[in-house]
Amino acid sequence: MAQSLCIIGGGPAATGLLWTLAQDPQVRGQYDVTIVHDQASLGGHCSTYWVTNPNTNAQIPVDIGVQCISPLANPNVSAVLQSGEFPGLAPLEPVTSLTASCAFPAMNNNQMNWGNFPDYQNPNDSEQRFQLWNEAGMAANCAQLQTYIAASPATGRMAYTVEAALNDPAFPFTYENLQDFINYFVDPFMNVINGYGKPDLSQILVGDLLPIFGRIPGFDGPLASWSVPGEGWQRFKNGASTWVQGMYDIALGLGQPVTLQSTTATKVWLANGLTGPVTVATEADTTGTTYDKVVLAVDMWTCANLLSCDENQSYWTSLYSNALDKSLWDLLQTGKCYIHSDKSILAPDLLPLSEEVAQFNAVNAPLDAYPYYDIDLAYTTYLVENVRNGDATAEGLYVTMYGPDLGTKTPAPASILAEEDFTHGMWLPSYMIDAKRQMHTVQGAGTLTGVTNAGTNLYFTGNNLTFDSVEGALVSGMAIANYAFGASYPVPPSVLTTVAFGMFCYLYLDVMFPIADESTKTLARQRLAADALKPT
Repeated sequence: MAQSLCIIGGGPAATGLLWTLAQDPQVRGQYDVTIVHDQASLGGHCSTYWVTNPNTNAQIPVDIGVQCISPLANPNVSAVLQSGEFPGLAPLEPVTSLTASCAFPAMNNNQMNWGNFPDYQNPNDSEQRFQLWNEAGMAANCAQLQTYIAASPATGRMAYTVEAALNDPAFPFTYENLQDFINYFVDPFMNVINGYGKPDLSQILVGDLLPIFGRIPGFDGPLASWSVPGEGWQRFKNGASTWVQGMYDIALGLGQPVTLQSTTATKVWLANGLTGPVTVATEADTTGTTYDKVVLAVDMWTCANLLSCDENQSYWTSLYSNALDKSLWDLLQTGKCYIHSDKSILAPDLLPLSEEVAQFNAVNAPLDAYPYYDIDLAYTTYLVENVRNGDATAEGLYVTMYGPDLGTKTPAPASILAEEDFTHGMWLPSYMIDAKRQMHTVQGAGTLTGVTNAGTNLYFTGNNLTFDSVEGALVSGMAIANYAFGASYPVPPSVLTTVAFGMFCYLYLDVMFPIADESTKTLARQRLAADALKPT
């Protein structure tokens, strides 16, 4: 008789877990799955809204959250999307190039703008828009830092922070106007990577940036750069939610029993001791339903809110608070995203051009003293027409992302077509790494040896436990599918197999469930590889 499993969440971690269970014929059908999701459709951080562009009356799929993916940064996602039914369910198309701009308040009547492509670095621009790019030493500074990052594996400096890298006396570089370089070049890019929040150069490791800013053999790139457009990116032709929905539909088609409840979970508690079932209450079911197993595929702050309820107070105090207290995840942050048609959100100096895919805008966050802008109030806007490779039907449509502090300028209410709040971490594995590596102590019973667990039937997954991206979310779901349910690594063989499996093993065995003993870790990796090669 099948056991009952409740998955709370409807993003790529939740449906990735479901899809992984369905891919393994020895596991498929062992659980009647209920997914509890608080949105009208599946997606999570991969939500897609079909909006009517008021400028063209065209229906456009616009993503809130993930905008682009790449085989290098997202090898498991990319390998899955190349396989089976996915090319038809969630087709991809290339992003011609990832052009980015940065705009700041004018200083001494100089327009303070620059971009990572030639048109936004033009010293002869008649409007004199790009004084900042042409400041003495800036181009050389960009080249030096990019060289430092690319050379980090050979020099053993991958564990250096960006802050340390900029002041590394062992590296033969001299940065001109270093503080300007940090404030106007390094910080804005790190702000975007950090989910539109504080740059935290003392937290970001050079090794974290290598896949993004380095040139990796066998892959297009660099994915991002201060001096040239990023290369090697793809976008979901019909929106990112298509692949999340696709994983759900494929699992259903394979015969995996699953029910989707569109409601909000309100409380979760251990119903009958540590090794007993788990109860989930929702807005639609206030008394709660008890399940044999429960997986929380939501952010860690939400996990804490669900588990600190009155019904679970003793276990919250004695067990879960040790790993989930909000103070341990204080580098998470909230944010807000708008899909809108208010072009005044863009920097006025750059509005006549509007050639970039993404624009970091600090113009509307002025300060009276150097650096003359407040990065906490800056924001980033994606120009949908350019994201879609010059799709004229998307002209005048924008996605603007804010960090915890909404900028001093937000889209005009009448222009807003959709909006969403979100909670996330930084898009880098090392961020909050200590908290991530302690989560195994509150995970339920599982298949791995060499790590402790709480012995319960309650589990945690999601990109907070890996890194804040679709890759991190999917891998976390696959890891829990193996750890808690014995499902094999499901990604089919492809040109990305080595990179994808390496990413999976690192996030599973070094981050989510860090096995200290190297021989035990090697055996676990070998078992995972052998299971992955079994015919289905």
